[in-house]
Amino acid sequence: TTPTTPTTPTTPTTPTTPRYRARVKQPLGIVLAEDVAHRRVVVEEILPGGNADKLGRIAVGDVLVGCSAVTLKEAKMSGSFEKEGYGARPYDNWTEVWISTEGLEFDTVMAALGSNNPRWGIFNIELELERQG
Repeated sequence: TTPTTPTTPTTPTTPTTPRYRARVKQPLGIVLAEDVAHRRVVVEEILPGGNADKLGRIAVGDVLVGCSAVTLKEAKMSGSFEKEGYGARPYDNWTEVWISTEGLEFDTVMAALGSNNPRWGIFNIELELERQG
């Protein structure tokens, strides 16, 4: 049999749709930078051999326009959670959300990306990027 490359659900990149999604395993293996003039976050570097490099779709200069993030849920009316983790810390009081990164402060975008924490069992981050040029 011929080995196959794993695929992820993505929006294809075409000249009419420069936006695409990529699901990247952590650590991402990319360096993001703030484009202050345009108030956006761009891919500054792709680390050789990193997970983004292995994916082969993300390019230097691509603009991050959206990403998955994790947010805490509110407690139930009783004030306790249905399940509790080690040390009585709740482990099911979070949910994955999608955020548009357009116009957000750089630190806010970095915090959103960082909220995808493996301790919650999240090992991949969904990114939406826009190809420039």
